[in-house]
This record gives sequence, C-alpha cells and structure tokens, in this order.
Amino acid sequence: MLVLPDLIESQLRDQPDGQAARDKAQALTYRELAARSDEMASQLYSLGVRRGDRVVLALGNSIDMVASIFATAKLRAVFIPFRDDAPDAALSRVLADCEPRLVLTRGQVGDGQPRGALAQVVSIERLRDESKRPDVSRDWGRERPMPTDLACLIYTSGSTGRPKGVMCPHGCMMFAIDAIARRLALRSDDTIASVLPLTFDYGLYQVFLALRVGATVVLGEGAAAGAGMLGFLRTAAPTVVPVVPSMARLLVRLAARSDAVFLAVRSVTSTGEALPESLAQSLTATFPHAGLFPMYGLTECKRVSILQPDEREGHPTSVGRPLDGTECIIVDPVTQDELSAGEVGELVVRGPHVMAGYWRDPMLTALRYRPRGMTQETVLFTGDLCSCNSEGYLFFHGRPDDIVKSNGMRVSLGEISGAIGSLAGVDDAVAFVDLADDVRVAVVTERNVPELVAELREVLEDFKVPAFFEVVDELPLTTHGKIDRLGLRQLVSERA
Repeated sequence: MLVLPDLIESQLRDQPDGQAARDKAQALTYRELAARSDEMASQLYSLGVRRGDRVVLALGNSIDMVASIFATAKLRAVFIPFRDDAPDAALSRVLADCEPRLVLTRGQVGDGQPRGALAQVVSIERLRDESKRPDVSRDWGRERPMPTDLACLIYTSGSTGRPKGVMCPHGCMMFAIDAIARRLALRSDDTIASVLPLTFDYGLYQVFLALRVGATVVLGEGAAAGAGMLGFLRTAAPTVVPVVPSMARLLVRLAARSDAVFLAVRSVTSTGEALPESLAQSLTATFPHAGLFPMYGLTECKRVSILQPDEREGHPTSVGRPLDGTECIIVDPVTQDELSAGEVGELVVRGPHVMAGYWRDPMLTALRYRPRGMTQETVLFTGDLCSCNSEGYLFFHGRPDDIVKSNGMRVSLGEISGAIGSLAGVDDAVAFVDLADDVRVAVVTERNVPELVAELREVLEDFKVPAFFEVVDELPLTTHGKIDRLGLRQLVSERA
C-alpha cells in the first residue's frame, strides 16, 4: 500500500521535470520537490526530529509548507499544519495538546525560543541557511513509513470550539486521495488552484490530489482568497477550482463585475457548507465549461460522497453517492438500528478512510469511532443527520444541534438557511440561534425584509419563518471560509 512520500516518488519515475507546485515566489518540478524535501528531512533530523515526533508547520500556503510536509513524512514523524497568523492562545492550546518536537515558522520572530512543552521554534529561513553548510549530515535513515503510521494531526474545533486533533494514518489518507481523484477524474494535465488554507483538510488535500495524478497545484493566500481572487485565477490559469460556498459567492460577484472568462476551467468542487441551488447555478454560469461537483465530508474520514455533474439534474439537493469502497449507513440515533431508504437518521461511515480517532482523547474517540456489525469493524458515527434514497444518493439534513425549537416546534436551521438563500436578490444568508435562544436570520441583501418574509412564507411553513432578521454587509467567516455562527451571535448581542 502506498504512503504519502510515494506521491512524489511515483512522479519521479513518470515525469520528473513536470511542474509539481508553485506559489507567488517560486515553482518546483517533481525532481526539485523531491530534492527539497530530502534536504529538509536532513535538517529536521539534525534538529532531533525522529519517528513519531510531532512537528507543527506554520508556513501558510507556500512551497515551503509542501516540502516540509513531505520531509516530516519521510522521517516517519507527524506533521501538524497550523495557521501562521494564529493568536498566541490558540497556538498554546495546540502545543500543550500535541507536545511537538519543533514548530517551523516563517520569519525570524521568536526563532529558537522554546514555546510550550518540548517545542522549539525554528524559522524556515534558518533551516535553508543551515542546509548550505558543508558539515550538515544527509544521513536520516530513509526508512519507509508504514500505512498504519500516523502521518498527520489535523486540528478541528467543530461545534465545540475546543480544538481536537484528528489522527490521520498514511493508509487512510492514501485511500481517500485515490478515491477522490478517481471520482473527480483528475488528470496529469490539470492545474489545481488552491487558495484554501492548507490547515483546512480540504485545502491540504488539493496538494495531495495534484501530486497523485501528476498535476500542478498553484498556491495562493491573502488577497488571492478574497478581493484578489479573480487576478489569482487569471494568473494561475487553473483547470480545477475548489471552493467553499462563501468563496463561491464572492467569486460569482467579482466575476459579474468584470469581463473575466474562465474557459479553461473544467471542474469546480465545493464542500464545507451546503451549496444552495441558486449558487450552484451562478457558479455554472461563471464557469460555463466546467462540471460542478458538490461534495460532503468531514475531517474524521476526509470525504464521504461526491455528486457528479451529470447527476445534478435528477438529484439537485443530494451530496452525491458514496466514494468507491465507502458504505453509508443511516441509523436511528437512539436505538442504532439501521433505517430504511428515505428515512432521516445519523450517518455512519464505513471504509478504509475512517481515521484513527482523536489525539489523546479516548472518551471522544469511543463516542465517535465505535465497533459495529458481525466483524466489529470500527466505523465513524458522524453525528450528522442524513438520508439515503433507494438509488444510493446521500442527502444531508444538518446536525442535531441544527435542529432547534421555535414557537414550540422543531425546525432545521439548515432548511431555513437554504430556503432564504434561494430567494432572488439574496447574496448570502444563514439561520442561527442568538444568545437568547431565538432563531434569527442574518442576510446579505439590498431587498427589504418584508418582501423576503412574504416570499419565504411561500416555501416554508409559518412556524419555520423566523421572527428576527438581521441585514448585514457580509457574514463573518472562520479562517476556513465557513460561516462563523459564534461571531454572528456576538454581533447581534452588540447591536442589541
């Protein structure tokens, strides 16, 4: 079974001089990326990094980040992608949890200073300078990782706000990479534009997907993920554009104000939040030659399902069919009995991409990763509410904490958000519960609220229509481009 370093090694045989990755400062071929990661592995080894050690990589969306990932993997150590602009408190929590051997950063600030348990901060600039010394040892063992070795910890706070590290072994990651690449029909002549942060698994896997098929990944950050997105896409000339819905909305608005035409784009993928049908249609208009791939997944098993372009017409609200080698089971949240087609229950995912649990959190691991069936195979209890029809298409209905009581009735915040987002003239919208436990809607629109409410009553039962609407200039987002519901609650509280 393949492991992460094989992503580069296999391309060394097939196309060593093909471009592997580029950022705003540099570009590397597969041969150069292999040499750079070998060199960095030597440097990390000389700094004491050994098998099983954790290395925090706070290097942004850069070639250095990519090379460091593979250098760490080659040492059979564990890489932890982390924001290079993270607040000190957030970084301290992660350092205390994972106890890394090393923190690798950009810039000289804090270089060499210990931080947290067993953590020494080293700048990538220092690493490069010292690699030129003639006395640097190149002997770092070159022992091949095993598929069951831990490759990565991806920290995700989810709905709890408390960071938890999802343990990702090489074998689980490689299964997901292969399954996704096949479903998306990625090719060696593709160029994948990635402005999603590499600390977000959706962004991180764009690198792996590109290298798996011998394609090129173009990394952008800062303005490239915001107002400068169109300029980045013009320069990158991608064939594959991964987005989250908030990014897609911005991209559609920017494109509508310009003469930008992206004829080379053949695939647009979306995940992270539900993709409203109105936004899907706008994306299709913006990229007229591209197939749209709505997807569903979670860090605990990477990807679950993908809806292909030719399936959207018959199943516009579906998140697709499970990946090859993946089984989706819908169970009663209380009895755990399997439900029939069309019934809504908790989604349980079975497959080789089910990760190994949560770092140093056996209680949470036992809650989400449990044995099931005759063989007592470990499966993932996602906590998400889904249904699966008789054709095998999966439908996402939200999380249990998205189901709330309003006027004494149970309502779905996701359903309300989707209904409002589908109305003409609504650029963005989300339903949420404020600090007083009232259901509110934050909406980005130039239309007046009474008109929206009247139209909303035509598609939702009266008890589902919120009493409170907040018109905002834009929805606050997390660093991963998802809607920041906590930020919305605080905004409403401040306004009150």
